[in-house]
Amino acid sequence: MRKYFMGMVALLLTIVSISSFYPSASAASGYSSSVTLYSYQTSATTERVNTVGTVQTNVVNTGIYNVSYRVFREGVAVTDYVTVAPGKSSGNPTISPTQNAEYSLRIYCNSPTGTGCTANGAIIGY
Repeated sequence: MRKYFMGMVALLLTIVSISSFYPSASAASGYSSSVTLYSYQTSATTERVNTVGTVQTNVVNTGIYNVSYRVFREGVAVTDYVTVAPGKSSGNPTISPTQNAEYSLRIYCNSPTGTGCTANGAIIGY
């Protein structure tokens, strides 16, 4: 019985020590996130990213219809809709936030039916 108890204590200590090396989960995924807008979707969103300085975004339109995107801080839009033409990229526009926060990027399809667009996007917080 004593060996069983000591074995359980050792196992418990091992689990606790291993789990202390991993950060706890939160709503934010880290400092970068990417997203793909598939042709059957009307919009697609990245996960939220933490930032302590600058936020950089990029959207590449790989389809035949215009797409647009917006950047959100804590779920509230902080940019107007920005349109990206087929075969084009948004470049790497940056936002210099006045506060540390969680940001995300949402891409929208601008086709007549609301679907049929394809695009890739990324957001990075520095």
